[in-house]
Amino acid sequence: MQRRPRDRRHPPTPCCVSRLAATYLPWGGIALDANGRWLATASYDKTLRVWDLTTTGQLLETLRPPLGEGSEGWLYAVAISPDGQWIATGGWSSPSNHSVYVFKRAEGVIVNVLHGLPNVVLDLAWSSDGRYLAATLGNGQVSVYRVNNSFALIGA
Repeated sequence: MQRRPRDRRHPPTPCCVSRLAATYLPWGGIALDANGRWLATASYDKTLRVWDLTTTGQLLETLRPPLGEGSEGWLYAVAISPDGQWIATGGWSSPSNHSVYVFKRAEGVIVNVLHGLPNVVLDLAWSSDGRYLAATLGNGQVSVYRVNNSFALIGA
């Protein structure tokens, strides 16, 4: 079967365009909730930013997980729960003990910290029903958490 060449002169048109220029360092990750109301960006500048996409793409809040010197605190990954209630972020926490920070979006506070990950957090994803949070690590490991009051680890 022969592939049809892509028409590069007419790329797909985005549904909206907004300039989210509140960081000077590369974004480590970007995420949307299931209904496209909230956007979150994780950045090497050690910030998690939350944007409102229901209006003009306005920056709502800049959140800061615990950070340290140098690369400690760089954020590579972010995920928003399908209902938009929770935002998880992670990246480089320390040389041997990395963490995922879970924020309550509406209040902008950390509600849980998933400690003890053996390698840098590269990506995060919520299940479509919001019951599980998965983290992929720099060593190839995947950790899956059941989302309840304790974010219990169910597999690594």
